[in-house]
Amino acid sequence: MDHEVYLGAYGDEEAAARAYDLAALKYWGHNTILNFPVYHFTHLFPISTYQQELEKMEGQSKEEYIGSLRRKSSGFSRGVSRYRGVARVNLT
Repeated sequence: MDHEVYLGAYGDEEAAARAYDLAALKYWGHNTILNFPVYHFTHLFPISTYQQELEKMEGQSKEEYIGSLRRKSSGFSRGVSRYRGVARVNLT
């Protein structure tokens, strides 16, 4: 990542760090420094779940994969408008 890349908003630090790690793996490969080394993932997350993410990222461009991370985040807007960036504001 040569510049900042928005990965979404996450409910806790661990989820945010995991999203960063997955993005780092996509951008820089398996030799990158991670927040949680692979053995830590096996303790907290089933290795099969982590393996599925690795396989998924292989078939996607960087942009596609980062988009999928954003959609999984708690900060991803799933509003009713078909226009990007449009939100409903309740005035009552």
